[in-house]
This record gives sequence, structure tokens and C-alpha cells, in this order.
Amino acid sequence: MISYLIEASIGLAAFYGFYRLVLHREKLLSINRYYLLVTSALALIIPIFNFKYPSTTSVAVTQLGPELLTTGEAVFSLEALPFSTFYIAGLILAFLVFGIRFFKATRQLKGTFMYNRNQPNIVEVPGDEAYSFFNTIFIGKNLTCSNEIREQVLAHEKAHIQDLHFLDLLYFELLKCFFWFNPFIYLYSKSVKLQHEYIADQHVLANTPAEAYEQS
Repeated sequence: MISYLIEASIGLAAFYGFYRLVLHREKLLSINRYYLLVTSALALIIPIFNFKYPSTTSVAVTQLGPELLTTGEAVFSLEALPFSTFYIAGLILAFLVFGIRFFKATRQLKGTFMYNRNQPNIVEVPGDEAYSFFNTIFIGKNLTCSNEIREQVLAHEKAHIQDLHFLDLLYFELLKCFFWFNPFIYLYSKSVKLQHEYIADQHVLANTPAEAYEQS
């Protein structure tokens, strides 16, 4: 387990490093989004194919006898135990936090997960924030005072729903549970959220003058 987590973390760091150096300033919005999704999955898959080749070192250890081999395994297990315990404790805590947040979010949907991205539900909430979850758009009442702003906000959130951005977010939230100790998974999550916003803005700008949208 430890070697897998280390190798996967190295993969996440390498793939995200390439993204920051080469892609993140490019206006390849959908490509950037899929790059983040695919490379994060590749970082998890590649360590599974851990090819082992015979070496003189492994043969020599085998020939030393069962006593030394057993002792070596015991030492390794004892050294790995503190990290495993620490990791599992963090994993349980991360899933607990995720479960609480997910439960609170789903309560706003009134217990239904029926999904129709072409006909989203619209719910007014106090304040001036807007967000979407599954096929429901929550829009602050302060944003409904102007029909123009309201329509632009709804178009922005509909773009999130139509492109299934919430699935990306759930995917990275789960990854953050398993790799809670790895800062690169949080950078991945932050970057994909930013790409979501750019993509949604692009949808709105297809039917809205840029200056009017910028002012709103």
C-alpha cells in the first residue's frame, strides 16, 4: 500500500507539473479539463502495473535462509505500521467530512436525485450567491432583482449542469479522501473548478455581449 501511494503521488505531481508549466495558460478549456481528469486517473492506474524483474540482490537474499528473511519482513511490517495507522485514521476522517458535506448538499435537493440536464430545477435562496448541484440551480434572491443578471447567472449554471461538471467535482472529492496527505490532489481539484468556470463563461458569451457580461 505504501509503495502504491508513493508512486501514485509521484505521478500526480509529474502530471500536474506539466499542466502548470505548459497548459494552464492556454485557452484550451475542454482539453485542459479532460487532461486533468485523464492524467489523475493515469496516476492511479500506472502504479498497478508494477513490473518486477529478477535481480542478483533478490536471489542473494533468498539464499540467506528463512530466519533472516522472516526477520526482515517483521522489521518492514513494524516500520510500516505507524504510517498505515496514520493514513487509515486520516482516510476515515476525510470520508467522514465528505459524507457530512454530501449529506448537507443532498438535503437541499429534497431527497431526489432525478437528473435532467436540459430542464434544471431553479431554487431561490437568501443572499447573492449562485451554484448548482446535480440538476438544481440555487440562485440568491439578491441576483433576481435584475432580469438580465438573472438570465446570465442561470445560463452560467446551466452550462455547469449540461457539461456534467458535478461529476468531476465528486470524482476529485473522492480522490482527496484517499490522497488527503497529497497537496497535488488539492491543486488538481482547484484547477478543474477554474476550468469549469471558464467553460461556463464561454457558454454564456456565445449569446451575450462580452462587455455586458463582464459588468454583471
